[in-house]
Amino acid sequence: MQLKQQEAKKSWMITSNCFLKQIVAVLCLAITSTFAFSSDIQIALESSLSKTNLNTNHPALISYYTAREFKPRWSDSNLHWEQALDIVDHLQYVTNEGLSSEDYHIDAIETRLAILEKTNYGSNVAKLKEFVELELLITDALMRYLDTLNVGYVSSANFPQKWFKQYEALNFTDLLDNKFISNDLTELFQEVFPLYENYYALTKALKHYLSVKQLGGWPAIAANKPTLKPGMTDPRIILIKIRLFLGTDLKSLDEEESYLFDETLETAVKSFQKRHGLVVDGAIGKKTLEAMNIPVEQRIEQLKVNLERWRWLPKNLGERYVIVNAAGFYLTYYENNQESLSMKVIVGRKSRETPVFTDNIDYLVFNPSWYVPRNIAAKDLLPKIKKNPGFLEGNRYDVYQDGVKVDASTVKWEDYSLGNFPFKLQQRPGSNNALGSIKFKFPNRHQVYLHDTPDKSLFDKPKRLYSSGCVRVEKPFQLAEALLKDESQWNTDTISDTIISGKRQVVNFDKPIPIYLLYWTNWVDKDYNVYFMNDHYNRDQQVAQALRH
Repeated sequence: MQLKQQEAKKSWMITSNCFLKQIVAVLCLAITSTFAFSSDIQIALESSLSKTNLNTNHPALISYYTAREFKPRWSDSNLHWEQALDIVDHLQYVTNEGLSSEDYHIDAIETRLAILEKTNYGSNVAKLKEFVELELLITDALMRYLDTLNVGYVSSANFPQKWFKQYEALNFTDLLDNKFISNDLTELFQEVFPLYENYYALTKALKHYLSVKQLGGWPAIAANKPTLKPGMTDPRIILIKIRLFLGTDLKSLDEEESYLFDETLETAVKSFQKRHGLVVDGAIGKKTLEAMNIPVEQRIEQLKVNLERWRWLPKNLGERYVIVNAAGFYLTYYENNQESLSMKVIVGRKSRETPVFTDNIDYLVFNPSWYVPRNIAAKDLLPKIKKNPGFLEGNRYDVYQDGVKVDASTVKWEDYSLGNFPFKLQQRPGSNNALGSIKFKFPNRHQVYLHDTPDKSLFDKPKRLYSSGCVRVEKPFQLAEALLKDESQWNTDTISDTIISGKRQVVNFDKPIPIYLLYWTNWVDKDYNVYFMNDHYNRDQQVAQALRH
């Protein structure tokens, strides 16, 4: 895993050697006389900052140079120019992060470098303007980029589903003058934004899909025809192979065209289906073809949206933490930023979405009772009670009114509806309890938590939108065991014995464990397979629109 992390970082920090050599050659010539007019640069910097028309308008730019008494940051030594060149070269590739190089002055910087290259090197005055403009453009670009890493390109506070990063304004004097003392840009960026492996893996994926777009995208495949199955022949097979090759599911194309749906293609189809949240059956039916025909431009936009969501995450997720991805229907438990346990989950249906937020798992409950929320009791259970008078007793529900237990058989249920429902329902522990054998609690205003479920069959569905907002977990026993690993009195046997006893027991954690309920419609797994899920809560478009402006 560590090796893969390093490779991901290297792919992100990729540079253009040709570009660097060209600029270094220019600046090595120019730098020889820089020191002779350093005081002139200070005067020119102060003057330019008061009337710049370079679009260098980062709010911290003036205060940063004022604190430096207008001494240049980059144009005072070869070492600092090399740092500046590394920055410029990195910013050329921000498109791989779903950003636009136009926001970071790349064209303006290259224009001034070209002017500088043609400048009479015997004239300090002739070089002064270019040095000053380059100085300000590079610093402003770096500040903008660091802000993007710190808070995102757009603020998460602009969206109904609030993400939860706590924003602190960056201290650029500390970052640029104290922290950035070597040529290692990675260390500088790490001060602002951690090197999340999945983020950098997504940048590699975006780079690939951008290259596919430059090739003209992938071919459209006729979808109004019968399902294709292994062993069949069809002219569409050629286009399907090209599509799967461009999407990396098919590793190579045949030297000779073949219309045969062979085993190699079947394997590629299953890979594609898994990555797109489809039923993995190896057949190419309507839904598989619909997913194949989604344009590469739409997949690129999806990657950009989810890269932005990564930038909204806190800098430190914790030593141990749980991530639930409501769009991908999975849960992952991490220790020391390494995946330790993963499982499927069931999340809220479209009318009762699982929210985005973070909290701490404070305790869990073995053999829990279910205190039914009023809306669920009145909307979901009341119709079942009216239809079947024995529903409550058969499913072990107790009925309370004003804190007093009442006999359900004496209640005229037909007289009640959502508007006048005065009862509280509680389901006792048992094999048919809606929460199963374990509940994981992180008290929050959404009244959402993790829990077991007696209906295991739903985990076999590729699209798991069945809950009322809470998250049902596929492997509650294993999750409890993982979360209790530091609690000395708990192990596999004691957990099992407690569940078998049927008695309710609350277990508080000595150290609460952070949990992040997220919404990623796109991610990369530990084997670097890129996944694309449907945006079932319709949250992507608003982010995508904000990123375009």
